[in-house]
Amino acid sequence: MRLPIIAAIAALTILCAAPTPSLANEINDKTRCSDFVATSDGYEKVISAGNVSKRFHATEEGQKLQEFYLYMGNVMDGLDVDHIQSGTPGIMASLSDDGRRNLVAAAAVQCRNHPNMTVWNAAAFLYRGTRDLEMQFGTAK
Repeated sequence: MRLPIIAAIAALTILCAAPTPSLANEINDKTRCSDFVATSDGYEKVISAGNVSKRFHATEEGQKLQEFYLYMGNVMDGLDVDHIQSGTPGIMASLSDDGRRNLVAAAAVQCRNHPNMTVWNAAAFLYRGTRDLEMQFGTAK
């Protein structure tokens, strides 16, 4: 009985760990904000040309941009987990979906304003600043 369960878990682990062909594999802690800005500008050009619908994933640029946003959110989640595991309060669990999107959007603005910064540092900068404020106000849980 236990052997099929272990085999299923092993198979699921292998499937989840398998690399997927996407930009997310290329985005890492050394990826510059200038790459994000170029992707964002490319998406805006395609949309403003009127060649595609306004759906976010309708273009390759839109998909790449979404992967940048996901990466920024994952950086923040990772930092939050580090705080929680060390016994200090985190903030991500208490944020609404809109709050999470706004925090990631603020990191995107930070990237646009500082193109030589890395995407990881932009996301970490916004996470740490927001967490510091919530700690001062006593709202971090």
